[in-house]
Amino acid sequence: MRVRISSLDRRFPPALRFKGGPTHLEAIGELAERLDVPMPIAIVGTRRPAPEAWQYTYWLSAELARHGATIVSGGAFGIDSAAHEGALSVGKPTIAVLPTSVDRYSPAANADLFNRIARTGALIGFRETRDEPRFHERNAAIAAMVEDVIVVAAPVRSGARNTANEARKRGRNLWAVPGSPWDATMAGCAMELLLGARYLVSPLPILAARGIDYETTHKDVLVKELWRSAPCDPNPAPPRDPTVVTEARAPASPLPPIARPPRQRLTTETLLPAPEERRLFEALAEGPATVDELVLRTALPVAPVRALLLTWTVEGVVREGPVGLFRLLNS
Repeated sequence: MRVRISSLDRRFPPALRFKGGPTHLEAIGELAERLDVPMPIAIVGTRRPAPEAWQYTYWLSAELARHGATIVSGGAFGIDSAAHEGALSVGKPTIAVLPTSVDRYSPAANADLFNRIARTGALIGFRETRDEPRFHERNAAIAAMVEDVIVVAAPVRSGARNTANEARKRGRNLWAVPGSPWDATMAGCAMELLLGARYLVSPLPILAARGIDYETTHKDVLVKELWRSAPCDPNPAPPRDPTVVTEARAPASPLPPIARPPRQRLTTETLLPAPEERRLFEALAEGPATVDELVLRTALPVAPVRALLLTWTVEGVVREGPVGLFRLLNS
């Protein structure tokens, strides 16, 4: 089943009628016309989690779905895929919100997962003509559709934390799985806990809030490590491009200016390679500037500069002031 819905249509989900929200949606799958699902819970996180984090997410999703939750996530590699797979493993529907049209799966390597989701659940996408994925709009839609958002594993700068921020603005119940702050894939969870998210190690508090009995205690979960019986990720994210210098390996000295940055497709993992992100950060450190001034200072394309400034604004790194001037908050 496939539907295309304008925000002017009475069938348009009320939760998605928010300022800056999508003007059109398309959905395919068994639930395409019934998006107002019972007990919607979002599970989000990094695309490259530790194997144990993937197993934990699969187990958590399965337990919540088994007790009546409808799992919502973004269909990406890693934690998103684990969330969808966990719900499907117990025969329950799940919803994937894509950053693209449903005619163009993102990521394409998850096509088999998307097809299985559509048989009992739904794929939701945006009607669009632009080529670039709309990640921020997708994240806001996920947060708007659900009652609870769970961040399982996330870096400090990540789409999962963007979803968490959208959930916070909308008054949704926000949960984070505690992790080591020195683990880059978990540091974002520590940040969310500092910002007021509630810690989560089992489905117990979410189900208890709804009056649903859950026979397993937190202690049982932690001591018996129940997630160890979950399968491993059958379709992990492809390795990063070894030609791109990562933040951890980047040289300490400033990089020489690049007159024309290499052309590249925007990916779900990052909008710019780490050295170019750092160049934009250093340009901001010189003083407040508009988007156009930053483009001139860095010789970077305007689209990723705008997107990265939006991400940094959400994460509290920069602030937009009068007449479109951006400045670092610690400057």
